[in-house]
Amino acid sequence: MNNVLFIIPARSGSSAIKNKNIIDWKGKPLIKHSFDYLVGQNISLNNICISTDSDKYIEFFQQIGINRACILKRPSSLAENLVVDYPVILHAWCNREELLKRKFEFIAIVRPTSPNRPKDIIFKGLELLNKDKELTSVRAMRKVNENPFRIWRKSKKNKYMHPLIHDVFEPGNIPRQLLDQTFYYQSGELEIVRRSTLQLGSISGSNVGIIEVTEKNIDIDTPDDLKC
Repeated sequence: MNNVLFIIPARSGSSAIKNKNIIDWKGKPLIKHSFDYLVGQNISLNNICISTDSDKYIEFFQQIGINRACILKRPSSLAENLVVDYPVILHAWCNREELLKRKFEFIAIVRPTSPNRPKDIIFKGLELLNKDKELTSVRAMRKVNENPFRIWRKSKKNKYMHPLIHDVFEPGNIPRQLLDQTFYYQSGELEIVRRSTLQLGSISGSNVGIIEVTEKNIDIDTPDDLKC
């Protein structure tokens, strides 16, 4: 795994849970679960980059045993609520390659808010990418419980409901036995993108592979989620 850069995004702002990335979950700060997971997988500290915008977070990370060399302070402009992932990952990737004078063939995103990771998820992801050179990235996914053919959304223009699937005649009336069952949602345990994909301006690309996860999903987003 020496050619993989593992980035843990950990900005300080959070609307639903204050200081979400450092809040206690099951006996230790949320960020520490992801960091300890990587260390437990024998990932070198040089291959771990925690991206944060907060000096207080940086101090806190060191207090809980995270090596300062693993921590990168990002500009505040990359920590606003509506900032997408790409510029954050690009900043960390460019910084680490310049600092370490080396190239990483794969960049992995390890989100603190999804701390319940299978032990072999990194291996599975890299195996998929090495076997299929056409894949631009891989990410953890799970099968959906509710079929999208049965999902409706309320129109912003009027009071009426419209089916989510709009290119099929009356999708909500199709017998269950005939419904497409191959729907998945992305969870946040792991995403791995090729260097070449990132260079083209994307953290997913057009050919995304699935690391199918069956274990219980934990996505810390609201105070109730902390009870999981």
